[in-house]
Amino acid sequence: MDEHFSCKTWNSQNMYDRHLSEEFRSEIQTLSKVEHLNLVKFLGYLEHEDERLILVEYVNNGSLREHLDGMSNKSNTHA
Repeated sequence: MDEHFSCKTWNSQNMYDRHLSEEFRSEIQTLSKVEHLNLVKFLGYLEHEDERLILVEYVNNGSLREHLDGMSNKSNTHA
């Protein structure tokens, strides 16, 4: 199996963690319900003690920021 994935990490270590924990669970609920051609596929999540991971499919054609800034396809620009 030659699949690639990306990982978003969350690490909490204080009372501020309660907010991060709620945000993490909210993000998981949202990602698990949404399927769209233009969004990465949610693969799963892991929680262990104070560390949390969100796994999504890896997309090798640049980040959203690069696309919004027009950096990903500079070779396709017309002069």
